[in-house]
Amino acid sequence: MIKTLSERAKTAKSRFEIARPYLPFVFFSVGFLWDTLTLNRIDNTFDNALLITYLVLLGCGIVISTLLDRDRLSWNWLYRFRMWVQLGIQFLLGGLFSAFVVFYFKSASLASSLLFVGILIALFVGNEFWNRSRVNLYIQLPLYFLVSFSFFIFFVPVVIKRVDYISFWIGALLSLFLLAVIISVIYVLDGFKHRREMIVSGMLTISMFLGIHYLYSNNLIPPVPLSLKFSGMYYNLVQDEDRYALSIQKPYWFHFWKDGERTLRIIDGDNAFCFTSIFAPTDLKDEIQHVWQWNDPTTNGWEVRQISKYPITGGREDGYRGYSEFDKLTPGKWRVAIKSRDGLLLGRVNFKVVSVGRTRPLTTIYQ
Repeated sequence: MIKTLSERAKTAKSRFEIARPYLPFVFFSVGFLWDTLTLNRIDNTFDNALLITYLVLLGCGIVISTLLDRDRLSWNWLYRFRMWVQLGIQFLLGGLFSAFVVFYFKSASLASSLLFVGILIALFVGNEFWNRSRVNLYIQLPLYFLVSFSFFIFFVPVVIKRVDYISFWIGALLSLFLLAVIISVIYVLDGFKHRREMIVSGMLTISMFLGIHYLYSNNLIPPVPLSLKFSGMYYNLVQDEDRYALSIQKPYWFHFWKDGERTLRIIDGDNAFCFTSIFAPTDLKDEIQHVWQWNDPTTNGWEVRQISKYPITGGREDGYRGYSEFDKLTPGKWRVAIKSRDGLLLGRVNFKVVSVGRTRPLTTIYQ
């Protein structure tokens, strides 16, 4: 039996209603996947222009969605697209969150990246389940500040060519400015149901800023746009034109992936090298610190034994390469903390030193 056009429309509408509760998650996932596949470099002009566009559209979406929910728009035709405005917000949030996952995961230690990105995603999911029946500005406005600040934390250093607290505060001011524009538009168009909505949203935003400042100050947010591409410990290091020849013990056949040492087997008094490759945006200049620390077994505390510094200039796709050398290692647990000029942590190399009578034959890898 051939269905009429009207029957097909009814069937399609019925199926759409069944799928409707899942559409926000679908649009969020599509936005997440889209940016994961298309983002290239943190200093790529197109990528950053796309993320800025997302931020602007997200701000417009929040304003329009709020005014539609409060019946403050005179354009009646726009009410037919109310649901699609909400879905657009989910897509844009998905795109922004995916950018943060990609960029923050590439910078510093995985643990700190997981913590911050986990907070972002948890807040987004909380917004989804907070109240799906109406716009909730208590959540949406602080959430907009969070995603815009997360963007400016790495975008401002790309523009001004420095990573420090000045760039952090510039990012904070830009995020607050964008949020103030959104609040002003909603206020002028009588989108707030009551003044408390605006005041509480502002207080939550301030609390969120203080939380981000605490995480940033305690190295719980990666110092983007800097990122540690490679790090390792070596017995010897020689610069060979545009390459570095790095010496490690000849690995067993089943350790074919080995590209650095985690246990240095040395004769007492031998030296060791810490080699790192750090990505920085084009023309960004900074100073990298290698902080050599030894674990005192009596107190289980880390003692700073040496701090080595060298300047870097950004632009190289695989990162700016540099190294430090430590003379006369002693047995025990060691680590090298890799930090920026301002002491922001990019990562650590943990290794153990064991005293032996002789070492295995060495082999060379190149970076």
